[in-house]
Amino acid sequence: ITPGMAVADVIYHPRETQLIRYAKERGCTAVPGLGMLIEQAAAGEAIWYGAQMPIDEIERQLFSE
Repeated sequence: ITPGMAVADVIYHPRETQLIRYAKERGCTAVPGLGMLIEQAAAGEAIWYGAQMPIDEIERQLFSE
């Protein structure tokens, strides 16, 4: 991992994994897995139930901690 890279993790717990921490320390754009989990859940809700998850509200609650 070198500075300037974008690093994404699929793990969502813990929120900041060792990979994400390592990437941030090296000046990379680090994308944790929780956002992916939320988007997958929203897609499932739409497919299975025809419901639209309030993604913005969920992210506001989860990421404000």
